[in-house]
Amino acid sequence: MDVNYLGNIIAQFAYYKLLGVQTFEQLKQEDLIWQYNAENNSIAIIVQHVSGNMSSRWTHFLEMKKALLKYATPLILFNI
Repeated sequence: MDVNYLGNIIAQFAYYKLLGVQTFEQLKQEDLIWQYNAENNSIAIIVQHVSGNMSSRWTHFLEMKKALLKYATPLILFNI
């Protein structure tokens, strides 16, 4: 097992953040809000959804886990 596990995880997050920043730097404002049609989301909407999802998963994960465990069956809990 890697001794610097947390450091590696932080480095991976920084790398993916850099990729995201470099990607958005290539786009114009119009590109961010463009939709193929009314049924599709723009890049801005997709990023908003992903951001909200990640935020809730990383900041409220203990509460979510408790809520899921409340409804989980013993088969799921013990991987039976």
